[in-house]
This record gives sequence, C-alpha cells and structure tokens, in this order.
Amino acid sequence: PYAVTALHGRFPQADDLEAFWRTALDERDTASAPPPGRPAGTEPGYFLDCVAEFDAAFFGLTPERAALLDPQERVLLETVWHTLEGGGYTGARLDALATEDGEPRDVGVYLAHGPADHALLAAEQGGEPPAGCRGGLSGRL
Repeated sequence: PYAVTALHGRFPQADDLEAFWRTALDERDTASAPPPGRPAGTEPGYFLDCVAEFDAAFFGLTPERAALLDPQERVLLETVWHTLEGGGYTGARLDALATEDGEPRDVGVYLAHGPADHALLAAEQGGEPPAGCRGGLSGRL
C-alpha cells in the first residue's frame, strides 16, 4: 500500500501550496521583473522569492559548500524538509518507520526539476560544476 502523507511546494509569489491555491483562485499572474543580481537583459518571468537565503548549517553544510550548490538543490532540500515536517516524519519518527517484522520501510520522494543552468554558469566562468549539478538532485536526499 502507498499513501501520500504530505505535500509542499514553492511557487512564484506563493511560498506554499495554500498561497499557490489562492493565486490560482484569484487568477493572478505571478510574473515579475527579475530579482536583483540577475544578468542584464533577463526577461520578466516567474521567479521564486528568497532563493539565496539558505540555512547551510541546518543541512550540515559549510557556507562555502552551500554557495556552490545549484539554487534548485537549495530549494529542494528546504522543500523536502518542509514536506517531511508537514507529514510529521522528522527525526526519530522517520527513523522508527518499520514493518511489523522490524524491517525498515522504504520512503519515496518524487521530484522534478529543470535544467542545470547553474552547471553551465560554472563552466562559463572556467570552473567545474559542483557535485549535484548534473542531475543528481534526487540523490542528495
């Protein structure tokens, strides 16, 4: 048997599913000007708020390592944490999931992400793409 016990998402001008639902009901277009720091000539679009704000220590990362992460990876880590937290599956509760005979249960996390533009940016700047940039986001979990 399978069960979906929690959902979470971040969307332009909507930091959670409830806010996203309100924008849909209001038929509000959430396109905006590019956030500060985007290259000149970037077209208006659908941008997430606060992508640069990331609590590296919470995820056991140094600030230097966190700075190298693809922004999609930062958002993924935060979003998965909020999903698990919303479903009540954090810490000991997640560790305690087991079958009747004591075998650990599998936990599935299903995700989708866009192209790894951060890796392209690293290559343009003459550097190596950080680990995780080449489609390994689901492996980070």
